[in-house]
Amino acid sequence: MESNLSKIRRVTIFGAVIDTVLGVAKLIVGKTIGSQSLLADGVHSLSDLATDIFVLVFASYSNKEPDEDHPYGHGKIETLGTTILGSSLISIGILVIYQAVKAILHGDYTVERSIWALILVLATIIGKEFIFRVTKKAAEETKSPMMMANAWHSRSDALSSLIVMIGLVFSYFGLYLVELFAAIFVGIIIARVGWTFVWSSLMELVDTGLTPDKIKIIREQSKSLKAVTGIHEVRSRPINGKVYLDLNVEVGSDMSVTEGHQVALWVSQKVRKHVPEIHDVVVHIDTEYDHYETPDKMDLLPLRESFEKDLFDFLRELKVFDHYKKANYHYTHDNVSVELFFSKFESDTEEVKNNIAAFFDSINLKVTSIDIWTN
Repeated sequence: MESNLSKIRRVTIFGAVIDTVLGVAKLIVGKTIGSQSLLADGVHSLSDLATDIFVLVFASYSNKEPDEDHPYGHGKIETLGTTILGSSLISIGILVIYQAVKAILHGDYTVERSIWALILVLATIIGKEFIFRVTKKAAEETKSPMMMANAWHSRSDALSSLIVMIGLVFSYFGLYLVELFAAIFVGIIIARVGWTFVWSSLMELVDTGLTPDKIKIIREQSKSLKAVTGIHEVRSRPINGKVYLDLNVEVGSDMSVTEGHQVALWVSQKVRKHVPEIHDVVVHIDTEYDHYETPDKMDLLPLRESFEKDLFDFLRELKVFDHYKKANYHYTHDNVSVELFFSKFESDTEEVKNNIAAFFDSINLKVTSIDIWTN
């Protein structure tokens, strides 16, 4: 099966060959007949060639597998390439507009009529529309934003060529200014396409998250599981057309670790099914909404490793340690519920429970309930 990188290379090289032929031909004919709009269109076609080169170079790096230094992969290299490409297109568009305006102001707008110019522009429209469809299909299959941008760049070239053809037709009737205004319009198209690339890439580089509508879908799908009691801290960031998602899922405090893990898997599967661009999901299981302050500033409750040795010594004093099996501690924001499991012992269970409660009070651990189970 053909890899994404191989497909990108094959389609892009095919488009580059056509862009080169069309661009050079339009520059030669445009210079020969003195057509500003045809020259502008030739520059646009060659800018497509620059796009193709960018795609080839940056796709080679961005498709590398994740490594120790880049655990999320190299996808933002493609995003950076798209930003550079968009900036260059904006510059080209401004230059095309400047040259056309200069020609209008200086009255330099005589065009030598040529049927070959019309034929060439028509061939461009057909060729660039074909490249657009082929590249767009490859972009959808590889999920490459840069390929999709390159496809629409070809479509913009086809549209600008259509405008040039209209301008050339008007020049046959002596309406040369129409041809120059067509060149200005071509420049605007080029600059607009470049700005679209730059803006979308910048949004990705600053980690712009999913839209509110998609966040709503994520919340709805997560909460469709009865085990999920709440959702908070839903965070996402795009990397080269893929979205990495983090979210906190609230479940009951008595849920086991393994059941919580299974809930996380179900949440991950549901959100990825309904929001296909999500590539990876990290689900943090909570027993409550715990976004109070950052962990480094919180007064964290002690873990069992800090007090169980003393608890076991205390159970020995109560003469029930030999019957001890295990303990479960259920943590919330500022307190703990305790479950202790013993084999049957002769001591009074209620008295043992009260003594254990006193022990936890002595170590300043707020325990809301103690359950003792014997069998």
